[in-house]
Amino acid sequence: MKRCFHVRFRFLIFMGLASVSGSAVVSRLQAQLLQGSITGNVTDASGAAVPDARVVAKEQQTNFTRETTTNSGGVYSLPTMPPGTYAVTVTAPSWSHRKR
Repeated sequence: MKRCFHVRFRFLIFMGLASVSGSAVVSRLQAQLLQGSITGNVTDASGAAVPDARVVAKEQQTNFTRETTTNSGGVYSLPTMPPGTYAVTVTAPSWSHRKR
């Protein structure tokens, strides 16, 4: 009976250590995500900010698309973007289309 308790106790300690070390590995893996952001400001030909312009970023190989609008200062931000090569299109009323 004493030997059975000792083996069971060692097994429980082992399982506890394995779960603690396993959760440490998972948290390290989650912290290493590959992502970036696209930010900028939209201005017209005179240099004035363009509020409420529609900004669309489209990844060239996967066609992943994300869009946003500029704020009152013409600034936009597209956070947490997957790595890739993006075409950014900005449209606003009375504008022609431009890609970069």
